[in-house]
Amino acid sequence: MPRLLNSLTLRFRLLVLGGFAGAAVLLLTVVTIVLMGGISTKTSTSRAAQQQAQTISGAYEAWLTNDGQNNMYASLIALHSSKVNALAQGAWQQSVAGYNSTRAHLAKLRTELRSPAELAQLSKLETALSGYNKLTLEMRAAGEAGNAQKAVMIQGVTNSSVSNELVSGFATLRAQLDRTAAQSATSVKSSASSATVIVLIVAAVSLPLLLLIVFTAIRSIVAGVRQVDERVKGLSDDMDRQLKPGLQAFADGDFTLRLEAETESGEITRNDELGEILQRVDEMRDTILDAYESYNVSSDRLRDTLQQVSGSAGQVSAASQQMAATSNESGKATGEIAQAVGGIAQGAERQVRIVEEARRSAEEVERAVNETASTAEQTAAVAHDAREVAQQGVSAAEQATEAMRQVRDSSADVSTAIRDLAAKSGQIGAIVE
Repeated sequence: MPRLLNSLTLRFRLLVLGGFAGAAVLLLTVVTIVLMGGISTKTSTSRAAQQQAQTISGAYEAWLTNDGQNNMYASLIALHSSKVNALAQGAWQQSVAGYNSTRAHLAKLRTELRSPAELAQLSKLETALSGYNKLTLEMRAAGEAGNAQKAVMIQGVTNSSVSNELVSGFATLRAQLDRTAAQSATSVKSSASSATVIVLIVAAVSLPLLLLIVFTAIRSIVAGVRQVDERVKGLSDDMDRQLKPGLQAFADGDFTLRLEAETESGEITRNDELGEILQRVDEMRDTILDAYESYNVSSDRLRDTLQQVSGSAGQVSAASQQMAATSNESGKATGEIAQAVGGIAQGAERQVRIVEEARRSAEEVERAVNETASTAEQTAAVAHDAREVAQQGVSAAEQATEAMRQVRDSSADVSTAIRDLAAKSGQIGAIVE
């Protein structure tokens, strides 16, 4: 039974439950309607029998009025007094009304009766009533004719046998109708009791069966929900024990912690929606295991990378120390070169001053030669040659001066470059240290 239920979907099980519940309610409703229909029919029959008994009672009371007023009429006309004529006429009118009411009740009763015995008794009663009314009319005719003795004879003697027959007929029909009403009432009670028993039996059979089916289905559903809850709770607890500490250790720089799943996938024996949820939970577990494996691989790679970086950092530190030492030596050499270049620049400046003095001397010689040219014509040619030589010497001096200036400027540039190189070498040494 559990395997069969587990193979059914929740929707189908709910539909089955709804079908059984609807069938049980429908069965109870149909049984109740049928039984209540029978009870209603019998109740109507019992009510009709009671109304028929009341109708025959009304007919009997109307006939008693008819018979009593006939006796009153016969007694009044027997007095032979004009004073009671009005009373006699009143008694007669009431007698006629009683007879008409009796006939109306009996006519109504004929439309309601179904039993042949009751209809036969009603026919006898109507025949007796017709005979009684015939005698009553004869009494009336005798009274109208002034024959009071005959009227009294008819009403008191002749009509007595018919009156007794009517009394007996009314009693017999009333007894029949009372028996019919009592039987109908008993049948109604019996039907009500039977209906109650049948409804209880149907309820006693269908409701426990329905409750059993509902209980079995609910227990199966609850078991599946509990299984899903246990799987999900196991995954949650495993993540609390493994993933959270692992991520915290990763954030703190500890890459030695490894994640290992502690939950295991269970067998799925359900084919319903809860079985699909269990399958999704197992797929989630597999995804978490893959995440654990990725975490472990990432931790291992990062740990190896950090070890390599640490070794490279040691090598860089040693190379930096060597570079610092080399930079110090380069700084010293650069300082010596700067001093040497400075000495060269100073020597170049002294040479420039000497050349300047030579140029000025040459110019003075040129002026002296020019002054003596006008007075020493003989020596003109010699002076001319001397002047050309002097001019050549001035040009050479100017060229030497320009060259010395270029050397001085170049020496200054070299000194500046060497100083910059020394400063940068010092900065490199400071960075390396």
